[in-house]
Amino acid sequence: MAMDRKTFIAVLFSLGVLFSAVGVQLFPVANAFQTIITPTITLNSPCQACVYLTNNVTLDYNISLYTHTIIGGYLETIDPLYYQIDAQTPVSLSATYVPPYTQQDTPSMVYAIGNYSLPSLPDGVHNLTIFGTANQKPLTPADSFGGSYNENISKTVSFTIDATPPIISDLSIGNTSYSSTQIPLSFMVSKTTSWMGYSLDNRANITVNGNVTLTDLAEGYHNLVVYANDTFGNMGKSDAVFFNVTLPAPTPNPTSTPSATAVPSPSAPEFPTMVWPVILLATAFVLATAAIMVKRKH
Repeated sequence: MAMDRKTFIAVLFSLGVLFSAVGVQLFPVANAFQTIITPTITLNSPCQACVYLTNNVTLDYNISLYTHTIIGGYLETIDPLYYQIDAQTPVSLSATYVPPYTQQDTPSMVYAIGNYSLPSLPDGVHNLTIFGTANQKPLTPADSFGGSYNENISKTVSFTIDATPPIISDLSIGNTSYSSTQIPLSFMVSKTTSWMGYSLDNRANITVNGNVTLTDLAEGYHNLVVYANDTFGNMGKSDAVFFNVTLPAPTPNPTSTPSATAVPSPSAPEFPTMVWPVILLATAFVLATAAIMVKRKH
């Protein structure tokens, strides 16, 4: 049987009154339509396993939040919110919500963001945890379908501070004078290095793997600086040393005087051995002749 207009209007009015009277029973249904997404913490700084060459690191974070349910408008907030470094006392944070919360007809993502300067941290490995409680609450009293909820969230990262450059000490070359154009150079470095070198007289760096000998040094004054770079990029340098190379004056060679040639003294001529018999025979002949002539005279 067809329902007339007056009857149809009466039925609609009765249904409206009925639903108004039992509206509270619809809360579970509204809750069933509610979309709940666990907030996600993103730490932009410090980041996991990162190395920082400064003792002053910035805490930069954002937390993704959901702002809408299908039946009612809901927002999520993070309260309270803290960060903690190396089991020290937690420090309270306040978040800025971007974009600002508004009641919307479609689901929307909102971010709680923050940027803080952390206290100066010593060299070494550190752990930072950011943690808090996410609260979902109605945007307005009229949106109170499904109630509210709380959820604890946290995020931990480990990072390293290495802000100290290598210390270079115990240079074998000092502020003194040397009498050689070749001078050994040795030195000590306080930490592991990825590069070492030296600059002589403000010229370009010369790479070395360790101790070395400076060669072909000119006479005069020189300056020297040793450099070392650690594995994270910190550059260290020694104090400048100033030294002088002074070579000893050459020893002059004495002028040689030509030695006099010895002149042998004159001596009696030496007669050959065979001459003496001849002289004796001649003497005997003369004596014999003289004796014969004396006899003839008598």
